[in-house]
Amino acid sequence: MTTSKQITLVRRRDDVDDLTFARQLIEHGAQVEQHHDGVVKVAVNVVQTDQQLFEAIGLRVRPIEWHGLVHTWFDSPHPVSPAWRYPHSEQALTDHLLTIAADSTGWWVDENDAWTYDRDWPDGVATPGVKQMSLVARRPDITFDEFVARYRNHINVAKIHHIGCWQYVQNFIAEPTGTRPAPLIDGISELWFRSVDDMIERFYTAPGSPDAVRDDTTGFIDFANTRSYLTIETIVFSR
Repeated sequence: MTTSKQITLVRRRDDVDDLTFARQLIEHGAQVEQHHDGVVKVAVNVVQTDQQLFEAIGLRVRPIEWHGLVHTWFDSPHPVSPAWRYPHSEQALTDHLLTIAADSTGWWVDENDAWTYDRDWPDGVATPGVKQMSLVARRPDITFDEFVARYRNHINVAKIHHIGCWQYVQNFIAEPTGTRPAPLIDGISELWFRSVDDMIERFYTAPGSPDAVRDDTTGFIDFANTRSYLTIETIVFSR
């Protein structure tokens, strides 16, 4: 695997409303491409204030700790540092983010596409449906390599028991992107659903699917320290 993807968590400032935050975070995603050489794709995931949809599929609703996630893909693998396009680029990006963010942190990740959708909409238009993002912590009694192996193998279970999942991507944490403390997690799951109805009615394939998924995931996930967020994704740049 090559590590050429960054995921950045962003916490909204208390004095910034939800709509302004969403709009400006998408603008920040566009600026990431404008100020970096070598960017091939940027996607912005805005966490929805109403997370009650999780209750409909039997998941626990927890307080929102992060309000946005920015994904950036580069054409060169880490640790090759992405080049700033202009002398002021790094400061310009920092200044813009600080207008809406109380905190931000993130990681380089190794991306594993389990299965993907066929995209037929342009950059700047929100991806149809909804997306579940989970910051996944491993059980403390297994190693990271064991976690990755079990996590990868979970794709076989997910294909059978998450019939309504439109796209599924796994991300394995490689290393932090900066000096700010990041949550102690080992992976990030991304599950797309083409519609809210698909997530509610087709999250699980059959009555026995919740137990089958639980039996597999309890072997490698620490659910007490795992957090899930309902988001809306916008791909702001791609080539």
